[in-house]
Amino acid sequence: KTERVSGLLKVQLTFFQILHTIPWTMRVLFPPRVAKAVEYSSISALNIFNFPSLSCVAAGLSYSEKLSITIMAPIAVLVLLASPTFAVAVLGRVRGTSWTSHARFEMALKQLTSASALFLYVIYPFESLSILQSLRCDGDFDRLRIDYSVPCNDPAVTVWATVGVILYVIGIPVFLSFLLWAYGVPGLARDKISRAELSALIALYKRAVPDQTTFKDFDQNGTFEGHKKSKSSEESPTTSVENFNQHGTFEKWSARSKFQASDLSESQLRRLCEFDFEKKLTPRGPDASKNAKKSSSSAKSTSEGKSGDVTGLSHAEKVSHVMYTAHSYVWKKKLVFDSDISPVWNYDDLGERHAIDGLGMVFKHYKVEKYWFEIIDMLSKLFLTGIIAYIEYDSADQLLFFILTTAAMHVYLSKAPAYENTAVAGLHEYIFAVLSILLLFGLTAVIPDSYKNSLSYDTTDIFLVFLVVSVFLLPIVRFLYKWLHERMNSTSTSKSPGEHSEAPTQASHFVSPEPMVGTGAQRDAQELDVSSVAVAVDMRELSSPRALQDPPPPGMVEATPTGDVEVGTAPRPVFIDVGIM
Repeated sequence: KTERVSGLLKVQLTFFQILHTIPWTMRVLFPPRVAKAVEYSSISALNIFNFPSLSCVAAGLSYSEKLSITIMAPIAVLVLLASPTFAVAVLGRVRGTSWTSHARFEMALKQLTSASALFLYVIYPFESLSILQSLRCDGDFDRLRIDYSVPCNDPAVTVWATVGVILYVIGIPVFLSFLLWAYGVPGLARDKISRAELSALIALYKRAVPDQTTFKDFDQNGTFEGHKKSKSSEESPTTSVENFNQHGTFEKWSARSKFQASDLSESQLRRLCEFDFEKKLTPRGPDASKNAKKSSSSAKSTSEGKSGDVTGLSHAEKVSHVMYTAHSYVWKKKLVFDSDISPVWNYDDLGERHAIDGLGMVFKHYKVEKYWFEIIDMLSKLFLTGIIAYIEYDSADQLLFFILTTAAMHVYLSKAPAYENTAVAGLHEYIFAVLSILLLFGLTAVIPDSYKNSLSYDTTDIFLVFLVVSVFLLPIVRFLYKWLHERMNSTSTSKSPGEHSEAPTQASHFVSPEPMVGTGAQRDAQELDVSSVAVAVDMRELSSPRALQDPPPPGMVEATPTGDVEVGTAPRPVFIDVGIM
């Protein structure tokens, strides 16, 4: 739940940061309520000059001085964040042998990396916008568009803007990419994806050839369950599972293990190389006939020994052939990951734990195969908040570029979600749809005035405000709905019948007493008229003391093996035929 909440907050922050910059980069005539919502979203930009305590001081500063503060303030914050790590390093150097010898140095360094990455992610849109705005020049007046009192060739502004572009606009994405590489995240992701692809391919082979014993060490989901040590691991699968099972959850030795294709035997590799997987991959959709032709041609080439014959190939070449087959089928969407082998980030793995502790805010919310999406997300915000301002201002082309970009992001995310959590992925897709709709209305800024009077501004205002607010309220509504649903289920479960309150569902299990009418002789005959009646009785339960002590359900009687009718219960029914002659 913590990761889902943090992921939702990241998506909401992205939306409000982009929304805040729209009036700065484009001339959009929002209705009053929407304009107010956009104004409130400015808090997401962390613009220090908007703070009440600093706005009065900023009023007396020149534009170049404001720009210098904008560039230097984040550096001062980073220095403050680094001060605990620096203090630990100094203590290690004084008391130990090196700067990194202190016991808490590694933990302090991870905390510094995590906090710095989060801080840079938050400030990136505002810093980029402020820096790029200082380079926008109105050629008609030779003045900066952001402040017409500043000439375009002001040397102080130019120097600070150049420094800002290097440090922030280009520097932050490059720095985060370096951190991902330094923590080994690309290698971890490649290994996990390769293991998942191999497991999926083996699972397909086992389903196609269920009687084959070549992969007896793999279960039905392609999970490796061998007892020998892997060549790429110092632990046996059993030991590793026990080490990773710290939270009471059993994790299979599959895509989360160290097993690789190079650990397969020669016979296993040969089986995978020579097997015709195309026949087992059922064509789907309108291209089924085309895929069927490709499958038949592939089968023909395999039978002729052109693609399936692996005679003479080395072990490494067979491994490469198998992994290429698995990767190509997954890439073509012909082979999908089951839930058991789908690659996910695993905090219990020591290598991944090191990366998650230090840089988890950058990649852990995304799918393994899209660990890099944080960089793409930052670049998309750079385009929507800064670069788009360089397209002709006050023109329909500028708005159309914005709409096309957000629409393209919406379509891409609907086809290939980036976030691992489905709720976060859905909200991420939704915000770009909302931005597209908002800017569609913004096109009215360039519509001739004769057509604007026909628009219902009040209705449109309410609708657009609802869209903006829905980005914040939608996750809350989803959470409340899920919470109420779970609470109702738990309430119904708590009210369910207990051990002795289960009512019988079949009338034949019990003999209900009926009113006796007539004379005494007639009543005696009615009591004895129970010949060939099927009654439910549990011999073991009846003979136990607990069964004798349990109170009977009201109005129910039970026949004993002797034919007498007693009051009681019959928990596990055993039908017997009691005949009284």
